[in-house]
Amino acid sequence: MRPQLFGFRASRCLLLLLPMEPSPSFAFALLDDEAADVLASALGMEQALWQFDEVVRAATASRMAAELPPDPELGRLSGRELEIVMRLMNGDRVPAIAEALFLSQSTVRNHLSAVFRKLRVGSQQQLIHRLRGTDAPPSRS
Repeated sequence: MRPQLFGFRASRCLLLLLPMEPSPSFAFALLDDEAADVLASALGMEQALWQFDEVVRAATASRMAAELPPDPELGRLSGRELEIVMRLMNGDRVPAIAEALFLSQSTVRNHLSAVFRKLRVGSQQQLIHRLRGTDAPPSRS
């Protein structure tokens, strides 16, 4: 069924199921004939999956940001950066974050460096204190 301005129009659809890692995850899509033509090629499918991933990541990041105290600078973070920050706030460390997100540890550190720059903090601890709204402990001299 395809939604129309005044009701629904019946149309033929294809069901696309894609296995994902970690198992037993999967993605699915219902495609009408027009969309199926575009996605028939491997390149079209790959591009559609990347776009879908970006949409899901942005929606997840928005939901996670709602859990943090208001900070206008959080809007400068990408979805992936925000996802990493939230995992850090939940107590995960770089190796665990990398494994959970299927990234290398150096990629996670690169994202954290970008976060530090954008939020003008110098360490993971300062970032956590800033986002929790607590004062950072005095630095040791």
